[in-house]
Amino acid sequence: MFIYLGERALGNLARGLEAQTWGFKDKYRDADVRPQFVIFGAKRTSLGPRAKAEAWLAGTLYLYICRFTGDFYTGRAPLWDDEVESSTVIYPVRFGVEPLFDLSEVAASNDGPLGARASDAMRRSGVDGSLGKTIDYDPTPLFALRGLPGSQVAFAATRGIEPESIPNKTRRRGAARSQDSRLTAAVEAHAVETARQLLIDEGWTKIEIVGKPYDLSCERDGTILHVEVKGSTGAATTVFLTRNEVQHARDFQPTWLIVVSDIVVDRSESPYKASGGRVHVYKDWEPAPEDLRATQYEYAIP
Repeated sequence: MFIYLGERALGNLARGLEAQTWGFKDKYRDADVRPQFVIFGAKRTSLGPRAKAEAWLAGTLYLYICRFTGDFYTGRAPLWDDEVESSTVIYPVRFGVEPLFDLSEVAASNDGPLGARASDAMRRSGVDGSLGKTIDYDPTPLFALRGLPGSQVAFAATRGIEPESIPNKTRRRGAARSQDSRLTAAVEAHAVETARQLLIDEGWTKIEIVGKPYDLSCERDGTILHVEVKGSTGAATTVFLTRNEVQHARDFQPTWLIVVSDIVVDRSESPYKASGGRVHVYKDWEPAPEDLRATQYEYAIP
């Protein structure tokens, strides 16, 4: 799927990549087609998709390559800044995106790494209000530009996308909402309570909130279960894990991972009030090395 974004939408792109979620205002015509990749594009030059064809093809693009994750769903949680400020869902047709890497100054020409059909799909997306355009496309040439052997590389082999790589992005005031401690506390508490109720419904007893290096402990028919819980206002795409959380899941089984996504948070109250959400349960969970990507290092100063 190709999605072109104009300059005014780049702030929403930064938030979407941060939340690993994207959405459309209108019903997406190809919602029954599940693409493998989502490629966002922004024009390197001032000429956009409505310019003459020769001007478009002569330009270059910033590209943000992501994997499409999960399925299309109807979002109920305000996520982007304009949604949060109006307390309404403006982009309800949503899906998860797993940021892999970015590229700059990619030729939009027919003989460039995008090729004629993909370049045209990107242009048509811009003309059509940034709706996604899905075509058959092998992104191997783009992976090669990043030095990766092919499009099926493991998540661990990719470097991710930093918001700083997005040119001329503008964010509304208060945009760093993911760092709002009140929001984080409300989402985490609601996710744990949702997971606890699910375990009760499945017949687990002696449920205790542990906290670290896992969230919940429970028992059923003599089996002790440990549960790691994660919550998000966006899609269930990736989660952040500490080293101890990973090691514990590898050392102790059975361990489940429960992710509660699309959590709605009412910010008009203090403390914030969270509700709803989509529940995803991963039983016998043991994080594999190829599914883990380092985002931080501890450095020993010489």
